[in-house]
Amino acid sequence: MQSDRRKLLLSLALTSVATALGVKYYDSRPAQRPRHQGLRGHLIGGRYEVSAKVHTPDLDDYDVMTSQRRAFRLDLTTGRFEDFAVKTPIHSLKAHPLDAQLALGCSRRGRWMSLVDWRAGREVRSLQLPKGQLWYGHVEFTPDGRYALAPTTGGIEMAWQGQRINAISVLDLEKWQIVDEIPSLHGRMHDIAWAEGHRYISLAAPSTRIPRLVSVDFAQRKVEPLEITFGSGGSPIRVGDNAGHLRLIGGEVYFMISAHEEGEHSADGIWMRYPLSANADHGSTPQLIESCGELLSLDVDARRQRVWMTAPGRKLVKVYDTETRDLIKLIELPEHPQSVQLIPDLNVALIGTREQICVFDTEKFRRLEQLEKRWRQAMPNQLHHSHTELV
Repeated sequence: MQSDRRKLLLSLALTSVATALGVKYYDSRPAQRPRHQGLRGHLIGGRYEVSAKVHTPDLDDYDVMTSQRRAFRLDLTTGRFEDFAVKTPIHSLKAHPLDAQLALGCSRRGRWMSLVDWRAGREVRSLQLPKGQLWYGHVEFTPDGRYALAPTTGGIEMAWQGQRINAISVLDLEKWQIVDEIPSLHGRMHDIAWAEGHRYISLAAPSTRIPRLVSVDFAQRKVEPLEITFGSGGSPIRVGDNAGHLRLIGGEVYFMISAHEEGEHSADGIWMRYPLSANADHGSTPQLIESCGELLSLDVDARRQRVWMTAPGRKLVKVYDTETRDLIKLIELPEHPQSVQLIPDLNVALIGTREQICVFDTEKFRRLEQLEKRWRQAMPNQLHHSHTELV
C-alpha cells in the first residue's frame, strides 16, 4: 500500500514538473497505455479569408489581402469549438509554455502579432511592426515564458536604405514590446524551435535560394549556419521564399524544404534527420522528394521511426522511414492537408485540412472516422488556413 502511494505521488510530481516546463508528458507504460478513447486536449490555430488580390511592391502583405481573421480552439474531448476575431492573419498559433490558456499568433507576411486569452475569450494584446517590416511565420518562446522569438523580414526599401532585412525579433511579453533584433546574414527565416539552453534552430532562405539550417544563440545574439550540403554534383537544391519546417525530437532535428518555385504540380523537396550533437556524424545528405508540391507540416513518430509530412497541393500525406529513408505510405485525402500532429502513445495522427480534422491509426494507417464525428458539426468550413498546435 505504501509502495503504491509512493508511485502515485511520484507520477503526480513528474506530471507537474513537465507541465511547468511546457513539456508534453506521455505515460509510456505499455500495460496501461490508453487506446483511441483517451484522445483529449485542444487543437488551436488561426483562420482567415484571402479577400483581395492586392500586391505590395515587394511582398504580398496579408494585412492588406485578408479579412475574417480569427483564432480558434477545438476541444477534442467534447467537440466544443470556439473562435473570436483577431487583428493578425494567423499563420501559426503557439501556446505559452507555462499557461496553456494563453497563445501567441504570428503572421506570415503581415505586420500584426496577437496574444489571445481563452479564459477571456478574446485577443488581449496586439502588436504591429513598422511599415516595411513583416513577421515571417512562426514564433517560439523561451522556456521561462518571458520572451518570444519570431523571424522578421524587410522589403526592398529597407535594403536600399542599408538597413538589416532579415532578423529574429525578441518580444518581451511583460513589457509587450520588441526589445532586441538579432540580425541574420544567412537569409529569411521561417520556422524556429528551441533546442537547449539559449540555443534555437531555424531554416533560412538566402538570396542565393540555397537553403541553410542555422543555429540561433539568444544570449550571444548570433545566427550561424550548420554544416550541411544541399545537393551534389554542382546542382544545389534551391528553395523559394519559405525555407521550410522543422521538428526537434531529442537531440535531432527533422526538417523538410520545398524546392524553388517550380509550381504546385512539379516542385521537388527534401527532408532530413540531422543530429545536433557536435560529436555526431553529419556526413549524410538530404533525401530528395519528387512531385510533392509545397511541404507545409511535419511530425515525427520516433517509436516507429517514421516522419509524416503534408503535401497540400497534391492532397497527400507522405510517410517515410527515418532510418532507411524509404517512402512507406501515401495517404490520399479529399482536402488539402494543412497540418499533421502525432500522439504516439495513442497511436493516432491528427491531420487538419481546410474542411475538417482527419484521424488515422499510425500503425495500420486506417482512417478512424468514428473519432471525427464529434467535431464535424461544430467546425465551420474553410477552417485551416494555418498550422495547428495540439495543446
